[in-house]
Amino acid sequence: MKKAFLLSAFVSLAAAGSVQASYISGAMVNGENLFSDQSREAFVDTDNSNTVSIGDVFLGFLRIDSADTAGINTSGHIYGVFSQQIASITPGVGTLPGTINQTIGFTHTAKAGLTLSDIAGVPAPGFFAVYDSVPAFPTDLINASPGDLTGNGTTNLFDYLNSITANGTLEFTAGIGDFDDFLQAKSADYVAGSSNDYFTDLTKLPTLTASSALAHFDGGLTVLQNNMPNVTFHEAVDAGIPPPFSDLYDIVVRDGSVSKQSSAARANEWANTDPETTGIYTNTGGFTDHADFLMNVTVTPEPMSVMVLAIGVLGVFGAARRRRLSA
Repeated sequence: MKKAFLLSAFVSLAAAGSVQASYISGAMVNGENLFSDQSREAFVDTDNSNTVSIGDVFLGFLRIDSADTAGINTSGHIYGVFSQQIASITPGVGTLPGTINQTIGFTHTAKAGLTLSDIAGVPAPGFFAVYDSVPAFPTDLINASPGDLTGNGTTNLFDYLNSITANGTLEFTAGIGDFDDFLQAKSADYVAGSSNDYFTDLTKLPTLTASSALAHFDGGLTVLQNNMPNVTFHEAVDAGIPPPFSDLYDIVVRDGSVSKQSSAARANEWANTDPETTGIYTNTGGFTDHADFLMNVTVTPEPMSVMVLAIGVLGVFGAARRRRLSA
């Protein structure tokens, strides 16, 4: 009987160890956390103007490869789905004579069929939604194809997005929640009308190579939906770029780099939004990205884990006391 009771107590302890928080919360430490990603995105010319213009949409997916602060390789366990719409385009003067650049400001996508709610099933608008899974996702979407999950006879970006939302747990979303939140990209310098000027001729986009970054991007965002009861986000991260974006944020997107790779693995799949958008929008190609994410959080043990652990500990002490009394 005593052996059975002691065994039961240790089973309770084992159960406490098996009650886990979300995968991403387990990769966080109290304070500022740095995560690194790589992503794939499609560009959709929503007005069929053959130019990069206000209202056009970038949407795609990201894979968090490492929780750098915690020193954890998270590849395969954390993915994100994102969508953003161009709200402003501001021309600038390049460094070399005769060159120009463009600064693009983004807002939440409002185009029907391409909003974050449409592609990720989240209830509120935003820029991206983060999903995780304690067992790794079934497909490494950076290096392998999910196949035709939507059943339309071809594999495209929506199959990649569906693979994430179907196999992961939605942990949080982020986007513009305060007046000073932002997400912006600045293009590399180029000569108007040159082979690199895809802004005025989108037919050039698929021919661009990854020889250099086409743009850099930064952002300061608010967590709009948090499904992790043991994680609290704090508006405490400095964007680290000049005003007007010099406030503190829940999440900072930093050192973002955008490249075009017409030869990237399965670009014909993830850079394609047809046939879902056939007859509505023109899909013109895709980009490969890399960025760092900074988040300041407080992580606490989940109540269920604490309760089960406490029961297990009490059981062990109870078993030990019974043994002493019977000795």
